Amino acid sequence: MTPSEPTRRRNLYPTNVAKCNWLYTPPQVREMYRVVPNTLSRWIKAGLKFIEHNGERLFRGSDLNEFHRGRRQAAKRKLGKFEAYCVTCKCNHSLLDDPITHGQFHKAMMVAVICPHSGSSAPLIMSMRNFEALCELRGCDPRAETPD
Repeated sequence: MTPSEPTRRRNLYPTNVAKCNWLYTPPQVREMYRVVPNTLSRWIKAGLKFIEHNGERLFRGSDLNEFHRGRRQAAKRKLGKFEAYCVTCKCNHSLLDDPITHGQFHKAMMVAVICPHSGSSAPLIMSMRNFEALCELRGCDPRAETPD
């Protein structure tokens, strides 16, 4: 990945696949989550608990579920007031810095950021008051521009 490309969000796995009271061997865990052995090693380094029994690692179902629940919670991030989420590159983009398009949508405004990485649009519906604040912060009034 080059520095100009966005950082991609890591894969998040279901939080309730493993049975809470069961013990799983590494091959069973890899099959259950459909991951390669290196992924399981990275999970252990990231804090996945295991039990050592007769020289073999065993994973509790409750520990697997809790580990994935924690990863899912850590990956959550609320959008800022003037940010939009691009589903193509999986990044947040600023309405203040990136080029935008806009149009009226009922009694609100539909504002879309043009993603610099993929070229797709990341739409966001905002109130007229927030749109006016956005225009003021951007230092221009896009409503006054005409396509001449």
